[in-house]
Amino acid sequence: MQGNWLNEFACRRPLWLPVDDLSPRMVLASRVSISRNLRGMLFTPFAGQEKTAETVCHILHSEISRLPGWDDVTELEPRLMPPDHRAFLRERGLFRDSFCQIAHDGLAMLRKDEQGCCFCNDRDHLRVMYWSNRLELNKLQNSCQQFVDALAKRLDFCENDYYGYLCRDVDLCGAGVFMEVLLHLPALVLVEANRRKVLAQITDAVKESGNFLEAPSTPDLGAVCILRSGHLSREAAVAAPALLAKVAEQACECELNERRRLARLNPVDLYDLVSRARGLARSAYKMSESEMRNCLSAIWLGREYGLFRQTGTSSVQELFGNAGSATIRMLHPEGIQGQEWTEDLCAQLRIDMLRQNLDL
Repeated sequence: MQGNWLNEFACRRPLWLPVDDLSPRMVLASRVSISRNLRGMLFTPFAGQEKTAETVCHILHSEISRLPGWDDVTELEPRLMPPDHRAFLRERGLFRDSFCQIAHDGLAMLRKDEQGCCFCNDRDHLRVMYWSNRLELNKLQNSCQQFVDALAKRLDFCENDYYGYLCRDVDLCGAGVFMEVLLHLPALVLVEANRRKVLAQITDAVKESGNFLEAPSTPDLGAVCILRSGHLSREAAVAAPALLAKVAEQACECELNERRRLARLNPVDLYDLVSRARGLARSAYKMSESEMRNCLSAIWLGREYGLFRQTGTSSVQELFGNAGSATIRMLHPEGIQGQEWTEDLCAQLRIDMLRQNLDL
């Protein structure tokens, strides 16, 4: 993969950030991924060898380019991706380390428009993933399923007629569906009691959904909350989008109610939070990724409630998406002269980004 393409990509707004400049109630994105067991890849000519992923990448690239809307696909070299590139794609929501660890680092394609991508490992699994910056789980699932079914039917992964048939037959190929929704809930940066209250309400909504969702946890993500489904069968995935969307809406409503209550009944706490965040951004020497997102969330709240002269949120959104260390390295490809890329250096650059982009 060419580094200059990654650097260009780093300057864009992440897919999961909204493109409008409306009141920052939340950042909402949804993702659906479908994995498929392509049994034919276990047999000749692939036989689960080390070169399997590379071979399949070329086949996938050839076949994907024939599908509607997939004519412009960037190929990522399997097994050769630098750790920083891997971390960068993960920060942008386009890469799942957990899958690639299982897959022994085999990787196929990433679509240029950032909304859909396709992975294959070096043995017998294919994963197709679609993102949206709205709650469009049904649409994403349908697109994903159509793509996987078309690919499984069209690709001849095996010269042997019997195993090739197994691979192409959709009903005989194992499959699983995985869904998640990403929420930005600024109230999670409020005092601990408010934070616990909001998380408890979200957890209750998750339990009421039938426990097919994982309860949210946000220790390293700042005010970001991720609702995840378990690994669903294709049958269970039919009802999952509506359930997950319902829980996401409930979570946002819980957080919004708490934020309104605080602003109405105890504005001093809100002023204090925003003032401390602004002071930290102006005077701190360095800042971690979660600290930066918490700081931005507080400033976001301040702009929402008119505590700053500026009311637009575009600059805050861009910073929110560029807080990750790998993204910072991509945004500064030439590095800092005479210094190595360390976490401390990234922490210092976060402060520089805050001051330059927020006019503090």
